[in-house]
Amino acid sequence: MTEASHHPSGKSERSTRAICPCCFSYMHAGAEVCPHCRYQLSRAEEVFTAEKVRFRRVHDVAGVFCNEEYADLTHYLEKLERRLPPVVLSVYITGCGNPDFLCVLAHWLLNHAEVDDISFGLRQKSKLLSEKSVSVEAPGEPRKAAPAETGNALQRAVRRVSNALLDRSHPLPPPVDPRWFLILVMDVNQSAACFCWGYMLDPYVDTMRINSAIMKGMLQFRERSMSAAIKKVMKEAVIQIAKRSHLVHKAADRRSRAAGLSGLLLFPALLTAHAVSPASAAVTTPPARTAPQEEDLVAEEVPEATAEEVPEAAEDDAVAEAVEETTTSPAPQPVPQPDTQQQPAAAGSDRMPRWTPADYSMLMDGRLADSFAALFPAQPASTTKRTEARVNKTPRRNAAAEQSDLLRRYHDHFRLRDSNSSALCDPIGLLSAPEADDVDYVLRHTNAASSFRIYVVMVRGSDSIPTELSAPAITHALVPTYEHSVVIRYTPGAPDFIDLGYCNIPGDEAQREARRNAVRKAAIAAGDRVEGILAAIRSVHAQLLPLSAGFVTPKDGANTKPPVIDIPMAPKEKVKKKGFREKLEAMVEDPETCRLLSITAAVLLILTVLVLRFIYLSHCGKLRESTPDVRLGSPHGAGVCRSMRYLTGYVIKTTPIFPSSPSAGGGNRGD
Repeated sequence: MTEASHHPSGKSERSTRAICPCCFSYMHAGAEVCPHCRYQLSRAEEVFTAEKVRFRRVHDVAGVFCNEEYADLTHYLEKLERRLPPVVLSVYITGCGNPDFLCVLAHWLLNHAEVDDISFGLRQKSKLLSEKSVSVEAPGEPRKAAPAETGNALQRAVRRVSNALLDRSHPLPPPVDPRWFLILVMDVNQSAACFCWGYMLDPYVDTMRINSAIMKGMLQFRERSMSAAIKKVMKEAVIQIAKRSHLVHKAADRRSRAAGLSGLLLFPALLTAHAVSPASAAVTTPPARTAPQEEDLVAEEVPEATAEEVPEAAEDDAVAEAVEETTTSPAPQPVPQPDTQQQPAAAGSDRMPRWTPADYSMLMDGRLADSFAALFPAQPASTTKRTEARVNKTPRRNAAAEQSDLLRRYHDHFRLRDSNSSALCDPIGLLSAPEADDVDYVLRHTNAASSFRIYVVMVRGSDSIPTELSAPAITHALVPTYEHSVVIRYTPGAPDFIDLGYCNIPGDEAQREARRNAVRKAAIAAGDRVEGILAAIRSVHAQLLPLSAGFVTPKDGANTKPPVIDIPMAPKEKVKKKGFREKLEAMVEDPETCRLLSITAAVLLILTVLVLRFIYLSHCGKLRESTPDVRLGSPHGAGVCRSMRYLTGYVIKTTPIFPSSPSAGGGNRGD
């Protein structure tokens, strides 16, 4: 049986492959015996016998549930089955098992379970009378009854109505088929749990992720709330299967459409085949290298060195995997290149050389191109020169953008100033906090003792100072028109670029140039940081102090209050505020508001439908039958996940040791 027929999704990941219930090693689909530990169902029957088990939906061997919890869990599992037909959900709880044999017990239980019709309730009522098995009770054995309904009369009536509605919307699946089983096997004494499932669920159950469903109920397990924990675990398992079913169905539909398209191209292919002559076809088409038969492998003589290098178990595994690979590949393989490990063909013979264990090893290691050069010809070296990848560098900011940002910061600083602000203007923080405090202290005491004000504006750069930050422009934006003031534009590290701006200060251009030179000389002599700024302030103050005796602040409209004008005002009318009812009526009468509300309601309705549809698709689905891969000698299923501790989440990875018996060698009959 091919792996593609077993998995409708067509995936070949390790998560979709089967694992052995004994050693948890990955094995090929359809294997009758595990290639690693030689496990099969007969080995489990040696431990647990070959008798049938009267299986119920909730099989509580350990006596964990009371009658009400048992009935409630039974109804809940039946409700989950409506979402995912035809899956059969069941729980088996034991208390005297061994965690090493838990997965083996689950595998044995899945194939020896005999369905109890009474326990599975409404699902078995649709089964024909001729198909029902006649149950014979042993003398003294208690009679098994159907799960009793819990709750008062109102709760039972509500449950009947809900079941009737569910029968209309989500009818019950067909009768129980063991190949659709999904069983949660638990050992309460060892706190271990695992899942086992039938052949039909192999494409829909992810072996690597199904244990995450057990971890969902870890909190409830630790609180000893077994019923709530098992409900959460089974619900999460159903959600995982439903989500995976949509992916599997999409992949199957895509392959069916591709097969239909290839069927449409069959007629042109036939025409092309008839157009090619037999002689040319014999020349151009390479002969297929067929897989050896079993008799050929037995009769073939392998060199001693090769037989010593390849172990017996690895050789058997390689042969099994190679045979499976040849059955799955529909296309013939070309003639291989001559190899030192291949048997030479007879002279003048058209028969292809035999396959050797080295060929199988190369095939399974993925080195097919090394052995079959005709199938994978060497690619010619590209003559075009490949361009080197450009190094991602940090993009430089545009100079215009940086200048605009700088001017905006100065503009915001000048706009937010008032009469109580400091005379030091440093919007971009060219001075540290102690330096700014020293300059501000000197400016405050100097301006308090003078009839004029001195401002210091810090700018950055020397040659790149924009014209908007020139001394006259700064003076016009910073200083009120009625003040006698001087603005010192200072550039840290460049005292030569000190510039002065004047407001209501007398003097011609020659006098101003002489003052600027004197200020620059004093700043250069003192230093290029705070010492230079303080020297410039003292130089300006010393030069303007003799002229400040006649400074008088002009009384213009800038600092005078406007005259009070008596204008008769009409009394303000009291406007009555609209209440909620009036506002609502006005909103309803407005056609634009009604249109906007209708559009909003339509969008919300569409989003709600999409969300509900997504939730439905992620929690519900319908599975399709597939061709099962009967493996390990199991009639119903061999899918088992790794057992884990449901209180801690640790996976149990031990391998059980079976007792030796005369029939133990039966596990090697599949070699």
